Amino acid sequence: MKKQISIASAFVAASGFSYGEIKVNEYLSFEGWVAADYAVAESTINNLDESENFYGVPEVEIDWLFNFGNVGGRIDIQEDNWNAGSETIEQAFATYEFTTGNTLTAGRYASMLGYEDFERPGLHQYSYAYDIHNALANVAPGNVTSVGISPGYNQGLKYTYESNGNFFGVSFQDSVFSNDNAWAGSANRFGGDDIGTYGLEVAGALQIAEGLRWFLGGAYEDIDSVGAEKNYMLNTYIAYETGPLTLGAELNYGESEAGLFYWGFDEKCLQGLLVANYAYSDCSSVTGRISYSEHTDNFTNVNIQADFIKYSLAHKYAFSENLALINEVSYVDGDSNFGVDYDSLMGAASLLFTF
Repeated sequence: MKKQISIASAFVAASGFSYGEIKVNEYLSFEGWVAADYAVAESTINNLDESENFYGVPEVEIDWLFNFGNVGGRIDIQEDNWNAGSETIEQAFATYEFTTGNTLTAGRYASMLGYEDFERPGLHQYSYAYDIHNALANVAPGNVTSVGISPGYNQGLKYTYESNGNFFGVSFQDSVFSNDNAWAGSANRFGGDDIGTYGLEVAGALQIAEGLRWFLGGAYEDIDSVGAEKNYMLNTYIAYETGPLTLGAELNYGESEAGLFYWGFDEKCLQGLLVANYAYSDCSSVTGRISYSEHTDNFTNVNIQADFIKYSLAHKYAFSENLALINEVSYVDGDSNFGVDYDSLMGAASLLFTF
């Protein structure tokens, strides 16, 4: 999966669903996925009703994997129709396993932090925990915005160690939160005379007992710009899997002088989730999730606070090892201290093909 470590895929039960490699030769293989979605949201903002819907193929991804013994690599190419059909290289990195379990990775790769997998095939449900439909800010195409604070993809050098279910990783990178936002022109610069950034991620996981793992990690970013902003977040989660049942709980806390998490400057954010998945047959599972996000922001000496709570119920049915239908209903309730009351009911169906 995207995070390249087993503990970061949220310990998903397979439920008869496959996301595997197609081997071209002994050195090259590929995998990928395509999703066709329909979603509709009915929202109310201060007694003003809104109705939005989306149908289409939002993302297509093909991942190329290279294997030359203890040297490997990966290139993920994604067609993102959320963003005007742009094609991006999501990941591109090389790895070197110098001894068993000890690996160096260089290039562009995914963050080690966060309970939920970055990609659809690693999820039981349609939406992410901290995605809000038609929320209190400008929304992306498809009427979805994220109030999550976990990092995404960045360039750097990473060391990881895995053994018997235990994990440790440290990553030195160009940035943490500001890379994709290109905050103040600082993205992809390691300092120097111009504006620059640098970042650090550290993460570890312990196999406490059979089926039970605990993860703890954090990220820090320094932005060399006017005001010398600094941002950090802490992430911890625990996951337990026994037979067909998977349980998870996550807690995040972050502070951002640059306001990279959601709104303006000097922002603080607390969020978390509880999730349960039960595979009641070889091809079907049901998932319930509650997620919460609280943002406090001192913007131009005005204290702004907004809270969101999201309830999600999803069902996943695998027609075959490579084709699944995911249905979800989510309800979001939010409010802020500047007089905005918000709620939204969303229903979605997604046909997911993996190869």
